[in-house]
Parts: sequence; C-alpha cells; structure tokens
Amino acid sequence: MVFTVNITSQSLSGLSGLLNIPTAEITSDGRINIGANYLERNHLKYAGGKKDVIAPFVTIGFLPFLEVSIRITRQLNYSGESHVMDRMFSCKIKFINEDNFLPVVALGLHNPYSTDPRAKHFTATYFVLSKNIEINSFINKFHVTLGYGSEIIEAEDYQYVGLFGGVSLTIFKSIEIMGEYDAERFNAGFRFTLFNHIKLLGGVMDFKHFSGGAAVSFVL
Repeated sequence: MVFTVNITSQSLSGLSGLLNIPTAEITSDGRINIGANYLERNHLKYAGGKKDVIAPFVTIGFLPFLEVSIRITRQLNYSGESHVMDRMFSCKIKFINEDNFLPVVALGLHNPYSTDPRAKHFTATYFVLSKNIEINSFINKFHVTLGYGSEIIEAEDYQYVGLFGGVSLTIFKSIEIMGEYDAERFNAGFRFTLFNHIKLLGGVMDFKHFSGGAAVSFVL
C-alpha cells in the first residue's frame, strides 16, 4: 500500500530530501518552508573546506509539479574585510506521480546558471525516484530513494555526481530516521516534526561530523 500523507521535509540543501540527498518528492503547491542549516567544513568543497557555514533558505511549492528554493551560504568566523555570500537558486520538477506501483520521479537543478562558472558552487543536475510504503500505526512509512547526478553544467564544484540513494523510517508521524549515500560518503540522520509546522534536522556526515538545521513550514 502506498503511503498517501504528504510530509515532505527539507534537507541540508533546502529542497525536499533526506539528510543531504534530494528525494523525488516536492513541497505541496502553495506551501513555503523557511529555515537555516549549519554545514560542517569537512564535507564542503565551498571555501576549500576551511570554514563551517550557515545556509538560510526559502523553499516554495510553486505548482503541483514544481519546487523552487533560494539559499544563501555564509562562511562562519570569516576573517577578511568583506565576504561575498554564495547565492544559490534550485528547483525540482516532478514528472511522474507516485501510485501503488510507480515511484515518483523528478529532475533537479541546483545553481544551474551564472555568468562566471567559477562562482557556481553546490551545483547539481540529477534524476531521482522515490517510493513510500505504509507499514503500520507505529512505523508509519518506509521510504527509499535512488538517483543519479552528473557534471553536465560547468561549475566550480558539484554535489551528487554519480549514484546516490537512501532509506528512512517514519515513526509516530513525527520522527524520521535516515541513512543515505550521497555519491561521496555514507551519512545518517534524524528529523523531528513538531506541531506539524516545525522541522528539526540533524545528522552525521561520513558518520563523523554533525550538520543540521531547522525550518518552519506553512501554507501561503
């Protein structure tokens, strides 16, 4: 049986996903998610991996098949005179809706355009599919995601190049336990949903270093 309740949640990228990887699910039409994530330096190509960063984002379900996001990435403890923050536009386009047999399928783009490719960070181009299965009243949902990303767009650095995927279990409709491979490393994480509007995300990248954040979700 397909799990029919839409409880998509933001990943470290700002778009719907597990801990670090995107899923094929998108935020429902008219819903807005506002939050910020802390990204630990050891797993960043941005800034040469020398600084932790904070990444505020706004993500909107714009149409029944489209999710768009704007994110700003700022280095913490920056010691220079000025700091030009990285600005990233992302979107995810859903092509196939999930049913009893088919997974949901989507195409995602992170930071697809800039006049200077050297200024494009966290760039990603990927196809991804996801499937949800209802279990019981205790373990509400088993989720599996599989995707593939490429370096087709010229950029300074990339995410999700190659095969990536992950699984999660949702318990009591408010606790999500996640494991994933983001095409570079294995990660584990959790997500708490409070009062149906607040999402708390946390996890360990490569099972070593913590990254996480929080978001508030509401309908426009």
